[in-house]
Amino acid sequence: MKPRSSSSAQTATHPQTATHPQTANDSQTTAHAVGNQTVEKRRRGLVRLGLAWLAMMQVMMFALPGYLRHEAGGQDSLEVLDWAIFLMNWASLTLTIPVILYSAWPIWLGCARAWSTRRITMDVPVGISMLAAFIPSVMATFKGSGEVYFDSITMFVAFLLTARYVEQRASLVDAGALRQTSVLAAGVPSGLRVWAPANVASFSLPLMTQANRVATLFVLIQLAVAAVIGAVWWVIEPTQAWPVLVSLLVMSCPCALSLAAPVSLAALQMNLALGEPSTNEREALLARTLRITRQNLYGALAWHVLTMPLAAMGWVTPWLAALSMLLSSIAVLLNAWRLYRPRRVGLSRAVGVLRQKQHLQA
Repeated sequence: MKPRSSSSAQTATHPQTATHPQTANDSQTTAHAVGNQTVEKRRRGLVRLGLAWLAMMQVMMFALPGYLRHEAGGQDSLEVLDWAIFLMNWASLTLTIPVILYSAWPIWLGCARAWSTRRITMDVPVGISMLAAFIPSVMATFKGSGEVYFDSITMFVAFLLTARYVEQRASLVDAGALRQTSVLAAGVPSGLRVWAPANVASFSLPLMTQANRVATLFVLIQLAVAAVIGAVWWVIEPTQAWPVLVSLLVMSCPCALSLAAPVSLAALQMNLALGEPSTNEREALLARTLRITRQNLYGALAWHVLTMPLAAMGWVTPWLAALSMLLSSIAVLLNAWRLYRPRRVGLSRAVGVLRQKQHLQA
Protein backbone atom coordinates (compact mmCIF):
# COMPACT_ATOMS: atom_id res chain seq x y z
CA MET A 1 0.00 0.00 0.00
CA LYS A 2 2.87 2.32 0.69
CA PRO A 3 4.20 2.42 -2.87
CA ARG A 4 0.66 2.96 -4.11
CA SER A 5 0.24 5.86 -1.74
CA SER A 6 3.45 7.40 -3.03
CA SER A 7 2.30 6.97 -6.60
CA SER A 8 -1.03 8.57 -5.77
CA ALA A 9 0.71 11.52 -4.20
CA GLN A 10 2.86 11.99 -7.25
CA THR A 11 -0.17 11.73 -9.47
CA ALA A 12 -2.02 14.30 -7.35
CA THR A 13 0.79 16.78 -7.31
CA HIS A 14 1.82 16.36 -10.91
CA PRO A 15 -1.05 18.39 -12.45
CA GLN A 16 -0.28 21.28 -10.10
CA THR A 17 3.38 21.38 -11.10
CA ALA A 18 2.42 21.03 -14.72
CA THR A 19 -0.18 23.78 -14.77
CA HIS A 20 1.96 26.35 -12.95
CA PRO A 21 4.34 26.99 -15.90
CA GLN A 22 1.32 27.15 -18.21
CA THR A 23 -0.30 29.84 -16.05
CA ALA A 24 2.92 31.84 -15.99
CA ASN A 25 3.24 31.54 -19.76
CA ASP A 26 -0.36 32.70 -20.23
CA SER A 27 0.29 35.74 -18.02
CA GLN A 28 3.44 36.59 -19.95
CA THR A 29 1.60 36.19 -23.26
CA THR A 30 -1.20 38.46 -22.09
CA ALA A 31 1.23 41.10 -20.86
CA HIS A 32 3.15 40.90 -24.12
CA ALA A 33 -0.06 41.31 -26.14
CA VAL A 34 -1.12 44.32 -24.07
CA GLY A 35 2.31 45.86 -24.52
CA ASN A 36 2.13 45.37 -28.28
CA GLN A 37 -1.29 47.00 -28.39
CA THR A 38 0.00 49.98 -26.43
CA VAL A 39 2.99 50.39 -28.76
CA GLU A 40 0.78 50.08 -31.83
CA LYS A 41 -1.70 52.63 -30.45
CA ARG A 42 1.15 55.04 -29.73
CA ARG A 43 2.54 54.55 -33.23
CA ARG A 44 -0.83 55.30 -34.85
CA GLY A 45 -1.16 58.37 -32.65
CA LEU A 46 2.21 59.66 -33.80
CA VAL A 47 1.28 59.10 -37.45
CA ARG A 48 -1.96 61.03 -36.98
CA LEU A 49 -0.10 63.80 -35.18
CA GLY A 50 2.60 64.01 -37.86
CA LEU A 51 0.03 64.13 -40.66
CA ALA A 52 -1.87 66.92 -38.91
CA TRP A 53 1.28 69.03 -38.47
CA LEU A 54 2.44 68.53 -42.06
CA ALA A 55 -0.99 69.41 -43.42
CA MET A 56 -1.19 72.43 -41.13
CA MET A 57 2.09 73.88 -42.41
CA GLN A 58 1.11 73.39 -46.04
CA VAL A 59 -2.42 74.73 -45.62
CA MET A 60 -1.11 77.83 -43.85
CA MET A 61 1.13 78.48 -46.86
CA PHE A 62 -1.83 78.03 -49.19
CA ALA A 63 -3.85 80.51 -47.10
CA LEU A 64 -1.29 83.28 -47.66
CA PRO A 65 -2.97 84.71 -50.83
CA GLY A 66 -6.18 85.17 -48.85
CA TYR A 67 -4.39 87.25 -46.25
CA LEU A 68 -2.61 89.32 -48.91
CA ARG A 69 -5.76 90.20 -50.80
CA HIS A 70 -6.75 92.90 -48.35
CA GLU A 71 -3.47 94.71 -48.97
CA ALA A 72 -3.48 94.46 -52.75
CA GLY A 73 -3.79 97.58 -54.81
CA GLY A 74 -5.00 97.51 -58.40
CA GLN A 75 -7.51 95.48 -60.37
CA ASP A 76 -4.90 93.27 -62.03
CA SER A 77 -3.44 92.27 -58.70
CA LEU A 78 -6.90 91.47 -57.33
CA GLU A 79 -7.70 89.22 -60.28
CA VAL A 80 -4.43 87.33 -59.91
CA LEU A 81 -4.96 86.95 -56.18
CA ASP A 82 -8.56 85.79 -56.64
CA TRP A 83 -7.41 83.09 -59.06
CA ALA A 84 -4.63 82.07 -56.66
CA ILE A 85 -7.08 81.97 -53.76
CA PHE A 86 -9.43 79.76 -55.77
CA LEU A 87 -6.65 77.26 -56.52
CA MET A 88 -5.22 77.37 -53.01
CA ASN A 89 -8.63 76.74 -51.47
CA TRP A 90 -8.98 73.52 -53.46
CA ALA A 91 -5.46 72.48 -52.48
CA SER A 92 -6.25 73.24 -48.85
CA LEU A 93 -9.45 71.20 -49.04
CA THR A 94 -7.49 68.27 -50.46
CA LEU A 95 -5.07 68.36 -47.54
CA THR A 96 -7.71 69.00 -44.89
CA ILE A 97 -9.84 65.96 -45.75
CA PRO A 98 -7.23 63.41 -44.50
CA VAL A 99 -6.82 65.45 -41.33
CA ILE A 100 -10.57 65.39 -40.72
CA LEU A 101 -11.03 61.72 -41.57
CA TYR A 102 -7.80 60.16 -40.27
CA SER A 103 -6.01 62.46 -37.84
CA ALA A 104 -9.22 63.43 -36.08
CA TRP A 105 -10.62 59.88 -36.07
CA PRO A 106 -10.20 59.43 -32.27
CA ILE A 107 -12.25 62.59 -31.79
CA TRP A 108 -15.11 61.21 -33.87
CA LEU A 109 -14.97 57.97 -31.89
CA GLY A 110 -15.18 60.00 -28.69
CA CYS A 111 -18.21 61.87 -30.03
CA ALA A 112 -19.87 58.56 -30.92
CA ARG A 113 -19.27 57.22 -27.42
CA ALA A 114 -20.64 60.44 -25.93
CA TRP A 115 -23.75 60.12 -28.09
CA SER A 116 -24.29 56.49 -27.08
CA THR A 117 -23.98 57.30 -23.38
CA ARG A 118 -25.91 60.59 -23.64
CA ARG A 119 -23.07 62.52 -22.02
CA ILE A 120 -21.19 65.72 -22.85
CA THR A 121 -17.49 64.92 -23.06
CA MET A 122 -14.50 66.98 -24.18
CA ASP A 123 -14.78 65.53 -27.68
CA VAL A 124 -18.22 67.05 -28.25
CA PRO A 125 -17.19 70.75 -28.55
CA VAL A 126 -14.17 69.69 -30.60
CA GLY A 127 -16.34 67.80 -33.09
CA ILE A 128 -18.85 70.64 -33.27
CA SER A 129 -16.06 73.15 -33.86
CA MET A 130 -14.56 71.15 -36.72
CA LEU A 131 -17.91 70.66 -38.42
CA ALA A 132 -18.82 74.33 -37.94
CA ALA A 133 -15.59 75.34 -39.68
CA PHE A 134 -15.30 72.56 -42.28
CA ILE A 135 -18.80 72.52 -43.80
CA PRO A 136 -18.94 76.28 -44.63
CA SER A 137 -15.38 76.09 -45.97
CA VAL A 138 -16.32 73.27 -48.35
CA MET A 139 -19.37 75.20 -49.51
CA ALA A 140 -17.30 78.36 -50.09
CA THR A 141 -14.69 76.37 -52.02
CA PHE A 142 -17.30 74.91 -54.38
CA LYS A 143 -18.96 78.29 -54.87
CA GLY A 144 -15.64 80.06 -55.37
CA SER A 145 -16.47 82.80 -52.86
CA GLY A 146 -16.70 83.23 -49.14
CA GLU A 147 -14.51 82.61 -46.13
CA VAL A 148 -12.67 79.32 -45.63
CA TYR A 149 -11.17 78.04 -42.39
CA PHE A 150 -8.98 75.17 -43.56
CA ASP A 151 -5.92 76.68 -41.88
CA SER A 152 -7.81 77.03 -38.61
CA ILE A 153 -9.09 73.43 -38.84
CA THR A 154 -5.69 71.86 -39.44
CA MET A 155 -4.08 74.07 -36.81
CA PHE A 156 -6.80 73.18 -34.32
CA VAL A 157 -6.44 69.43 -34.91
CA ALA A 158 -2.62 69.55 -34.79
CA PHE A 159 -2.57 71.51 -31.53
CA LEU A 160 -5.27 69.35 -29.99
CA LEU A 161 -3.54 66.07 -30.88
CA THR A 162 -0.27 67.46 -29.51
CA ALA A 163 -1.92 68.27 -26.18
CA ARG A 164 -3.55 64.85 -26.03
CA TYR A 165 -0.31 63.09 -26.85
CA VAL A 166 1.38 64.91 -23.99
CA GLU A 167 -1.52 63.95 -21.73
CA GLN A 168 -1.23 60.27 -22.75
CA ARG A 169 2.51 60.27 -22.19
CA ALA A 170 1.96 61.82 -18.76
CA SER A 171 -0.56 59.09 -17.94
CA LEU A 172 1.90 56.40 -19.03
CA VAL A 173 4.62 57.96 -16.88
CA ASP A 174 2.13 58.10 -14.02
CA ALA A 175 1.25 54.42 -14.40
CA GLY A 176 4.89 53.36 -14.80
CA ALA A 177 5.95 55.29 -11.74
CA LEU A 178 3.09 53.74 -9.79
CA ARG A 179 4.24 50.24 -10.74
CA GLN A 180 7.80 51.12 -9.76
CA THR A 181 6.53 52.41 -6.44
CA SER A 182 4.69 49.12 -5.92
CA VAL A 183 7.88 47.16 -6.58
CA LEU A 184 9.88 49.25 -4.17
CA ALA A 185 7.23 49.15 -1.46
CA ALA A 186 6.75 45.37 -1.48
CA GLY A 187 8.85 43.49 1.03
CA VAL A 188 10.99 46.45 2.09
CA PRO A 189 11.42 47.19 5.80
CA SER A 190 9.21 49.95 7.12
CA GLY A 191 12.17 52.25 7.69
CA LEU A 192 13.03 52.16 4.00
CA ARG A 193 9.60 51.76 2.48
CA VAL A 194 8.45 54.34 -0.06
CA TRP A 195 4.94 55.71 -0.04
CA ALA A 196 2.31 53.03 -0.77
CA PRO A 197 0.50 53.16 -4.15
CA ALA A 198 -2.89 53.15 -2.40
CA ASN A 199 -2.01 56.47 -0.78
CA VAL A 200 -1.00 57.87 -4.16
CA ALA A 201 -4.30 56.78 -5.67
CA SER A 202 -6.29 58.28 -2.79
CA PHE A 203 -4.52 61.58 -3.40
CA SER A 204 -4.82 61.49 -7.22
CA LEU A 205 -8.45 60.48 -7.66
CA PRO A 206 -10.01 63.58 -6.03
CA LEU A 207 -7.84 65.87 -8.15
CA MET A 208 -8.80 64.06 -11.37
CA THR A 209 -12.47 64.14 -10.39
CA GLN A 210 -12.32 67.86 -9.65
CA ALA A 211 -10.54 68.60 -12.94
CA ASN A 212 -13.07 66.58 -14.96
CA ARG A 213 -15.97 68.27 -13.20
CA VAL A 214 -14.61 71.75 -13.89
CA ALA A 215 -13.84 70.89 -17.55
CA THR A 216 -17.33 69.45 -18.13
CA LEU A 217 -19.01 72.49 -16.59
CA PHE A 218 -16.83 74.78 -18.67
CA VAL A 219 -17.74 72.95 -21.88
CA LEU A 220 -21.47 73.24 -21.20
CA ILE A 221 -21.26 76.96 -20.38
CA GLN A 222 -19.01 77.68 -23.36
CA LEU A 223 -21.32 75.94 -25.81
CA ALA A 224 -24.32 77.85 -24.48
CA VAL A 225 -22.47 81.18 -24.63
CA ALA A 226 -21.25 80.49 -28.17
CA ALA A 227 -24.79 79.75 -29.34
CA VAL A 228 -26.19 82.94 -27.77
CA ILE A 229 -23.41 85.20 -29.08
CA GLY A 230 -23.64 83.63 -32.54
CA ALA A 231 -27.37 84.35 -32.60
CA VAL A 232 -26.79 87.97 -31.55
CA TRP A 233 -24.22 88.47 -34.31
CA TRP A 234 -26.61 86.88 -36.82
CA VAL A 235 -29.11 89.63 -36.02
CA ILE A 236 -26.57 92.47 -35.93
CA GLU A 237 -24.23 91.53 -38.80
CA PRO A 238 -24.81 88.10 -40.40
CA THR A 239 -21.50 88.12 -42.28
CA GLN A 240 -19.56 88.11 -39.00
CA ALA A 241 -21.77 85.64 -37.16
CA TRP A 242 -20.12 82.48 -38.42
CA PRO A 243 -16.47 83.53 -37.89
CA VAL A 244 -17.30 84.62 -34.33
CA LEU A 245 -19.14 81.36 -33.67
CA VAL A 246 -16.25 79.27 -34.99
CA SER A 247 -13.75 81.20 -32.85
CA LEU A 248 -15.84 80.67 -29.73
CA LEU A 249 -16.25 76.97 -30.47
CA VAL A 250 -12.51 76.54 -31.02
CA MET A 251 -11.83 78.28 -27.72
CA SER A 252 -14.30 75.95 -26.00
CA CYS A 253 -11.83 73.07 -26.35
CA PRO A 254 -10.66 72.35 -22.77
CA CYS A 255 -7.18 71.17 -23.74
CA ALA A 256 -5.37 73.03 -20.99
CA LEU A 257 -8.01 71.96 -18.47
CA SER A 258 -7.55 68.31 -19.42
CA LEU A 259 -3.78 68.64 -18.93
CA ALA A 260 -3.99 70.35 -15.54
CA ALA A 261 -4.17 67.26 -13.33
CA PRO A 262 -2.38 64.50 -15.35
CA VAL A 263 0.91 66.34 -15.86
CA SER A 264 1.13 67.40 -12.21
CA LEU A 265 0.32 63.92 -10.95
CA ALA A 266 2.85 62.37 -13.33
CA ALA A 267 5.54 64.65 -11.89
CA LEU A 268 4.46 63.65 -8.38
CA GLN A 269 4.70 59.94 -9.22
CA MET A 270 8.17 60.32 -10.68
CA ASN A 271 9.40 62.19 -7.62
CA LEU A 272 8.00 59.50 -5.32
CA ALA A 273 9.32 56.63 -7.44
CA LEU A 274 12.83 57.97 -7.95
CA GLY A 275 13.24 59.42 -4.49
CA GLU A 276 12.73 58.37 -0.90
CA PRO A 277 11.33 61.48 0.76
CA SER A 278 10.84 61.76 4.47
CA THR A 279 7.42 62.38 5.98
CA ASN A 280 7.90 66.16 5.99
CA GLU A 281 9.29 66.17 2.45
CA ARG A 282 6.40 64.05 1.25
CA GLU A 283 3.80 66.30 2.84
CA ALA A 284 5.48 69.34 1.28
CA LEU A 285 5.54 67.61 -2.11
CA LEU A 286 1.85 66.73 -1.89
CA ALA A 287 0.95 70.28 -0.89
CA ARG A 288 2.98 71.66 -3.79
CA THR A 289 1.36 69.23 -6.22
CA LEU A 290 -2.09 70.27 -5.04
CA ARG A 291 -1.19 73.95 -5.38
CA ILE A 292 0.26 73.59 -8.88
CA THR A 293 -2.68 71.47 -10.05
CA ARG A 294 -5.13 74.11 -8.91
CA GLN A 295 -3.00 76.83 -10.49
CA ASN A 296 -3.13 74.96 -13.79
CA LEU A 297 -6.83 74.24 -13.55
CA TYR A 298 -8.11 77.65 -12.54
CA GLY A 299 -5.41 79.50 -14.48
CA ALA A 300 -6.52 77.80 -17.70
CA LEU A 301 -10.13 78.56 -16.80
CA ALA A 302 -9.28 82.23 -16.19
CA TRP A 303 -7.47 82.39 -19.55
CA HIS A 304 -10.59 81.16 -21.33
CA VAL A 305 -12.81 83.58 -19.44
CA LEU A 306 -10.56 86.55 -20.26
CA THR A 307 -10.20 85.73 -23.97
CA MET A 308 -13.85 84.82 -24.53
CA PRO A 309 -15.09 88.46 -24.60
CA LEU A 310 -12.43 89.26 -27.21
CA ALA A 311 -13.73 86.47 -29.42
CA ALA A 312 -17.32 87.56 -28.78
CA MET A 313 -16.43 91.06 -30.03
CA GLY A 314 -15.05 89.57 -33.25
CA TRP A 315 -11.44 90.46 -32.47
CA VAL A 316 -10.19 86.85 -32.41
CA THR A 317 -10.02 84.93 -35.68
CA PRO A 318 -10.43 81.12 -35.65
CA TRP A 319 -6.74 80.48 -36.27
CA LEU A 320 -5.84 82.90 -33.47
CA ALA A 321 -8.26 81.04 -31.19
CA ALA A 322 -6.44 77.78 -31.98
CA LEU A 323 -3.11 79.44 -31.22
CA SER A 324 -4.52 80.71 -27.93
CA MET A 325 -5.50 77.15 -27.06
CA LEU A 326 -1.92 76.00 -27.70
CA LEU A 327 -0.41 78.78 -25.60
CA SER A 328 -2.61 77.94 -22.62
CA SER A 329 -1.62 74.26 -22.87
CA ILE A 330 2.08 75.19 -23.00
CA ALA A 331 1.64 77.37 -19.92
CA VAL A 332 0.12 74.42 -18.04
CA LEU A 333 3.01 72.14 -19.04
CA LEU A 334 5.66 74.66 -18.00
CA ASN A 335 4.00 75.25 -14.66
CA ALA A 336 3.78 71.51 -13.96
CA TRP A 337 7.40 71.08 -15.02
CA ARG A 338 8.43 73.10 -11.97
CA LEU A 339 7.20 70.20 -9.87
CA TYR A 340 9.20 67.58 -11.75
CA ARG A 341 12.63 67.62 -10.16
CA PRO A 342 14.17 64.14 -10.39
CA ARG A 343 17.25 63.85 -8.21
CA ARG A 344 20.13 61.50 -8.79
CA VAL A 345 20.26 60.90 -5.09
CA GLY A 346 16.68 59.69 -5.27
CA LEU A 347 17.55 57.27 -8.04
CA SER A 348 20.54 55.94 -6.13
CA ARG A 349 18.36 55.44 -3.07
CA ALA A 350 15.83 53.49 -5.11
CA VAL A 351 18.58 51.27 -6.48
CA GLY A 352 19.88 50.80 -2.95
CA VAL A 353 16.45 49.73 -1.74
CA LEU A 354 16.21 47.14 -4.50
CA ARG A 355 19.63 45.78 -3.68
CA GLN A 356 18.80 45.56 0.02
CA LYS A 357 15.56 43.78 -0.83
CA GLN A 358 17.43 41.22 -2.92
CA HIS A 359 19.93 40.77 -0.08
CA LEU A 360 17.12 40.12 2.42
CA GLN A 361 15.48 37.60 0.12
CA ALA A 362 18.81 35.79 -0.37
